[in-house]
Amino acid sequence: MVMGKASHDISVQIDGKAIKQEETFKYLVVLLSSNGNQEVEIKARIESAARLYHSIKNTLIGKREISRKVKMSVYRAVFTPILIFGSESWTVTKKIKSQIQSMEMKFLRRVMGITKMDRIRNVEVRKELDIEPIVNKIERNQLRWYGHLIRMDRETPVKSVWESRVQHKRPRGRPTVTWNENIEKILQQKGVGWAEARMLAKDKKKWRNVVYEGHVHE
Repeated sequence: MVMGKASHDISVQIDGKAIKQEETFKYLVVLLSSNGNQEVEIKARIESAARLYHSIKNTLIGKREISRKVKMSVYRAVFTPILIFGSESWTVTKKIKSQIQSMEMKFLRRVMGITKMDRIRNVEVRKELDIEPIVNKIERNQLRWYGHLIRMDRETPVKSVWESRVQHKRPRGRPTVTWNENIEKILQQKGVGWAEARMLAKDKKKWRNVVYEGHVHE
């Protein structure tokens, strides 16, 4: 695989046999795309969560004989990790956020035995089940990872890549939202500036306070 915004055809042979060039490749359970687009992986996460949901919606989630406590334990311990695995590196757009929330609420509404037709708001469903928006967990994952990056030694490969600046001509159209811009937006919601965040992240205890502050999502 060759990763980059532009596609490149390469020829690799082993013992005279050509090796197929792939557009996607799963590495450590994460689906990588040759163009660096994360939507392929995020879509795969949502589809995995959907398969789990459909496999247990009648046998567990929809069973009145099974307590909400048990159903929510499955939600927290199995469903949520499947849905947001690897979310530390995601760039979450409004479209992606909506798709994740849709999958999340499908599970939670099933637990309560209601549908969208009942016109009960998401915030009321979560309040009844005493559960926070799943987007909050994603943002905490991302802020924790940001803190790890800040505290890493400058010689660490992942930090070198993160801090690198690629020189290239800006393409036409709306620029792609970067991971840094995503983090900056989360910090703004918490009233923390970029420069202040870099200082706070160096102290694990102070950064933990920033990570676990209140969220504004409904």
